Amino acid sequence: MRKQGTWILSGILIILLCLPQFLNPYYLQLFIFLFINILLAQSINLLSGYTGLISIGHAGFFAIGAYASAVLMIKLSLPFMLTLFLAVFISMVIGFLLSIPAGRVREFYLALMTLGFGLIVEVITKEWTLLGGFSGLSNIPSPVLRNLQIFGFTIDHVTYYYMTLGALLLTSIFIRKMIRSYFGRTLLAVRTNEIAAASVGIHPGYVKQQAFIISAAMAGSAGVLYAHYISFISHGQFTIMKSISMLAMAIIGGLGSFIGPFLGGIFETWIPQLLQSFDQYQLIIYGVLLVFVIRFFPKGLAGFFKVKESYLNISSSKFEDLLTTEPLPAVKYLNYQGDTQKDILLEVREVSKAFGGLKALKEISLSVQSGEIHGLIGPNGSGKSTLVNVITGAYTADSGMVTFHQQDITNRPLHQNARRGIIRIFQDPRIISEATVLENVMLGAQINVANGAVSKIGGFHSSQEVEWAKQALEAIHLCGLKDYTFQEAGTLPYGLRRLIEVARAIVAKPNLLILDEPAAGLSEKETEDLTHLLRRLKAEGLSIIIIEHDMEFLLSLLDSVTVLDYGEVIYQGNIEGMQRDENVIEAYLGVV
Repeated sequence: MRKQGTWILSGILIILLCLPQFLNPYYLQLFIFLFINILLAQSINLLSGYTGLISIGHAGFFAIGAYASAVLMIKLSLPFMLTLFLAVFISMVIGFLLSIPAGRVREFYLALMTLGFGLIVEVITKEWTLLGGFSGLSNIPSPVLRNLQIFGFTIDHVTYYYMTLGALLLTSIFIRKMIRSYFGRTLLAVRTNEIAAASVGIHPGYVKQQAFIISAAMAGSAGVLYAHYISFISHGQFTIMKSISMLAMAIIGGLGSFIGPFLGGIFETWIPQLLQSFDQYQLIIYGVLLVFVIRFFPKGLAGFFKVKESYLNISSSKFEDLLTTEPLPAVKYLNYQGDTQKDILLEVREVSKAFGGLKALKEISLSVQSGEIHGLIGPNGSGKSTLVNVITGAYTADSGMVTFHQQDITNRPLHQNARRGIIRIFQDPRIISEATVLENVMLGAQINVANGAVSKIGGFHSSQEVEWAKQALEAIHLCGLKDYTFQEAGTLPYGLRRLIEVARAIVAKPNLLILDEPAAGLSEKETEDLTHLLRRLKAEGLSIIIIEHDMEFLLSLLDSVTVLDYGEVIYQGNIEGMQRDENVIEAYLGVV
């Protein structure tokens, strides 16, 4: 399937390379505008489609690229290639400054923030005399004026066509490799569920910042190409309506799809041209078409083609070799290096947590030894999940201390604790539904990758991808998911989706694994298999905390147990003692 797609794309590229020989200047201009529109749609698609962020002021970056390049060339007479680089760099710097709060606010607040940014840029371009003020900037070197030179060569319309096509091609290759890499899977994880992403070591705020900066650079580069083609720019070309138009292109084409920006760009560029003959009805017909596309193609025009996105950067030959290789025993790669001295691995000291006037945790203390399975049980609302959230860093404690490996981790962020070796599985499966089982599990394998490794953002380290895939396949085999390796995770039944989380956690090689009701939704056979798996992991040195209501499942596993009721510890000790304790019997197992 991948080879077939490569042949189709190669054919389209050959046609585009030959096209200028058969086009008059009018249609040549339309194709140049088409390429620029696709670049703009790609910048939005990266931000909104893959990362889940909404920008209503992205035309601001389009304007920054255009004005920066124009001013540098007109006022300072810098060469085009240098102005291109500087304009994109300026866009990235401003994108970085804007991304700092963007990484910390929720989606709707970000939309309002970017709206304000777009309005500020619009006012500045209209009022600042350096930027031409209300009259704008004219006589920008361009093919139209025949005064744009690169390395001493005068650029004409055809050459500029190839320049914009080349820029689009390079950007598309970069995006393709980026999405088919660990960074692409990271973006999807953040978009799907930030807490789940953080639980495997991903810093959601930092990832969103990276996406914002790259998106700003793409929009800025489109602004440079636009300004140097039409030779005149003014504030009216970069209004909020332009931002909405950019967002509409991405939505119409299909958010989160590689081909979406191409289809959205074609729609935005060519449909208005085809409707010109309808005169005063043009906008009405265009609006009806927009409503039609959104109503009947909720995934955009890309949904019509049903193209399955891939988030792996592995060649077909290497992947076939990987699949034919006999799985290794899990112990060969898990290597937990458990502490045989039974030292205390995790200690919670007098931790309290309140939500308003409700005290969810009241001076809770407990300890978990290395290499043991510890149960955390209690009635619904007793504070079990709240305690786990405090331990992992999803919640901050009001008082008390949490130590791990004798280091204070109290109120440390969730992603930092995950990288320290505390991995949790949630009460409800938190997976990427549209990704395959393999792609989901590989998120755990890449836990120790530096989020900011620029060389890996483009996905150029396929050898590392192969190693991650190998580890993920081992975990998938271990959890009995081998037959579902390439199936979309969202299509699987509830019990199997829970096992995907278990496999993802295992491949992260934790020191402490926390499972929140892992047996919920599993069949009797799946529960039995999970029991054997947890025993095996314990034998390899892994420490485990289990929250569960299935007492039969727990009794066969636990070494020690803590029982909570109304946010307080009512019992700590072994299973035998718990079964005889009157407080436990009354609060949890039934009235004495």
